[in-house]
Amino acid sequence: MRHLIIKNFECKYSTSVLSYKKKQIKKQIKNEIKVNKKSLNLSLSPFPIFNSNKIITDLIIWDRPENTSFYTVKFLSPLERNIINITKFKRSILIGVMLSDGYMEKNKGWNPRIRIEQSMKYFQYVWYLFNQLAILGNDYPLLIKRKLRGKYFYSLAFRTRQLICFNHIYNLLYNQNNGERNINSDLYHYFDYIVLAHWIMGDGSKRRKGLIICIDSFTIKEVVLLMNILKIKFDIDSIINYNISISPYDLLELKKRKVPCIYINEKNMEKIKPNIEPYFSNCFLYKIK
Repeated sequence: MRHLIIKNFECKYSTSVLSYKKKQIKKQIKNEIKVNKKSLNLSLSPFPIFNSNKIITDLIIWDRPENTSFYTVKFLSPLERNIINITKFKRSILIGVMLSDGYMEKNKGWNPRIRIEQSMKYFQYVWYLFNQLAILGNDYPLLIKRKLRGKYFYSLAFRTRQLICFNHIYNLLYNQNNGERNINSDLYHYFDYIVLAHWIMGDGSKRRKGLIICIDSFTIKEVVLLMNILKIKFDIDSIINYNISISPYDLLELKKRKVPCIYINEKNMEKIKPNIEPYFSNCFLYKIK
């Protein structure tokens, strides 16, 4: 898979990752599903099939391709979409990603969906997230090409379906009235080491022997709330630092602004490192080493 991504990434006219291999990959997965269906008597649908005579509820093995709507059907009915739910593990991943580089899209009258984008140099992490969340989506990641200050930058992005199960996460992290980021104090109940690991992978950076977590999009009140969660949940003593930030879009005007950051020193990092390291992608381990 990695070879295919790199090969397509180097193509001048490439826009969709794995696009030229998409049919072959889907065909291979469908063949695997057919083999499994014959040996295990599994249903191709990830949901019970309703008809006038009976309800088919054949055993579906968790995290197998035949249990993922992404591999079996591109379009789901409203009923099928509404009965999709997320496990506690995947919910923690999503909250951690939403606190950092991910964001949620929600139009009035529609359920929210999640968009995740990372630089191509963090391909390993994006591909991990994609495989974890594929059951919530319906398409492969796309290769995004941007030109900034005369240079081209490449990133990998994918989106989920618009699902009712995302409303709870949306209410934790966004204002329901204007759609702006707004941390709800109820986030405390869902904050665990998985959330912390993905938050650090996205927004953390090594500072001396400690760690800085950049939180540009949050207010001071929300920063203090996050620091309280870290203290109460994990006994982490943190402080607020201010960094000077220059947006690349404002570089010519040299607009500078002070942005708050959460700093965790070496002593407190040692408390949490054994608990978050198992959830770290190899490409981000340097942040906590």
